[in-house]
Amino acid sequence: MANCDIETPKPSSSSLSPNKARRPEQYYCESKRFQYFASGSATVGAFGLGTVMAWSSPAIPKMETDNPTNKYYVHLGSTSAKAWVASIATLGALVSGPLTGFLMTKIGHKTTMLLITSPFMLGWLLMTYAKSLTQMLIGRFLTGFCSGAISLLAPIFIGENVQRDR
Repeated sequence: MANCDIETPKPSSSSLSPNKARRPEQYYCESKRFQYFASGSATVGAFGLGTVMAWSSPAIPKMETDNPTNKYYVHLGSTSAKAWVASIATLGALVSGPLTGFLMTKIGHKTTMLLITSPFMLGWLLMTYAKSLTQMLIGRFLTGFCSGAISLLAPIFIGENVQRDR
C-alpha cells in the first residue's frame, strides 16, 4: 500500500511531458484525498438533513414563549399551526424526489448538489428571521425539499466518487 504522507510534487511543465510518468502512489494519494473530501461534503448534507428533521422538537416550545426579550417568537396560535410547522418539511422532501431525479439525469449529481445549497441556506435564513407563520412554513418547506434531495444525492455521489480499496 502506498504511503500518502509523501510530498506530492507540484506539476511543472517538465513533469507533464509524456516522457516523465508520475509514480502510481501519487495517483493513489491524490485520489484518496479527493474521495475523503467528496465523502465529507456529502456527509455535511446528511447532517443538514438530520437538523431539519429534528429542528421542530426544541424550536416550537421556544417560539411559543411569549416573552418580550424572546427574539424567536412567532405566533403559532393553534395546535394545527404547530403541526404544520413540524410536518411541512416532510412534504417538501416528498416533492423533491421526482425533481431531484430529473435534475440528476439532466445536469449531473455534483451540479444538482451544488444547486440545492442556495435554497437550503435561504430556508434556514427564513426560519431564523421569520416574523410570521407564513415565512416559517416557507422556510421549513425549502429546507425539507433540500433535505429530501440530499437524501437521494449523497449516497449516489459517494458511490460514484469512492473506489474500493484493493
